[in-house]
Amino acid sequence: MSNDNINTKIESFDVIRNKSHTGMKSKVELPDLEECMYRLRLLSGEHKISHVMRWLGVSATTYANWKRRGNVNYSTLVEGLLRNGISLDWFFAPNQRLHYPQPGELGEVRPGYDNRVFVDKTLAGLALAEPILKQNGVPVTEATKRVMLDTFMLERSNVLDIKTALEQVGKALAVAMSGPQQEP
Repeated sequence: MSNDNINTKIESFDVIRNKSHTGMKSKVELPDLEECMYRLRLLSGEHKISHVMRWLGVSATTYANWKRRGNVNYSTLVEGLLRNGISLDWFFAPNQRLHYPQPGELGEVRPGYDNRVFVDKTLAGLALAEPILKQNGVPVTEATKRVMLDTFMLERSNVLDIKTALEQVGKALAVAMSGPQQEP
């Protein structure tokens, strides 16, 4: 087998393992095992490692493996944190000011595929929004549909039940359209 074939196989294996073959290290310092366990103890309120790991949703042997290898399996850690509703920002970058891209800052990817997905999502949003507008006595106009659809498009992975959010927007629009209310 030639050296080129060997190098190609090594590079392919590194990509599969999600490691760069360039040898460059990440500039971001992730917490080590000791720091991770400290933060996990704070979050879980547990002192025993086995209880902390159970809270995280993994077996106690996972910690033993991390300790033996001298590093943390961050994908397992992230899954456990998300399962418990913990902010990854807080856990991995508690003292950093992070940038959250706004929808206008995001570029388009695969426009042919995304256009179909966007149209499908738009139709689903309108199908959900229009009855809510009518239920709250709000005229179904381009402006009111746009407000509802904008809210619908902000939903990400059911973090907030989108139907509940749209019902709230519908109520808010109804109040706003009824004019200023006087408090008793």
